[in-house]
Amino acid sequence: MSEPIILLENHRQALKVRIMFWFLLAVVVLAMWGGWGIFQTFGLAEADGGVLRPLWQRVALGGFVAGVGLVAAGGMWIYIKLYALHISRDGDLILITTMTPFGSRDREYPVSEIG
Repeated sequence: MSEPIILLENHRQALKVRIMFWFLLAVVVLAMWGGWGIFQTFGLAEADGGVLRPLWQRVALGGFVAGVGLVAAGGMWIYIKLYALHISRDGDLILITTMTPFGSRDREYPVSEIG
């Protein structure tokens, strides 16, 4: 069998993507913690009037803060699962290596299936 033809080699950039992924996972933890804190205490500060805000306001603001973190981390989770680290062709097969949160995943596709 012949040597595979490398079409894409993307390992250097992958480190930056993985760092951003783990950073956004830390952000989602902080956003959830912040959203929960807002839900429990929104309005109690002296500058806010010292009276706990109605439930719907606390849920809306706390949910928004937590939701922003969840959307950012969820989007990055999807992105790394689609991020190609390595693409090569070996005869009638295309070999694609994608990123996962803790490593990589190899997949093989027949050339006839790729448009």
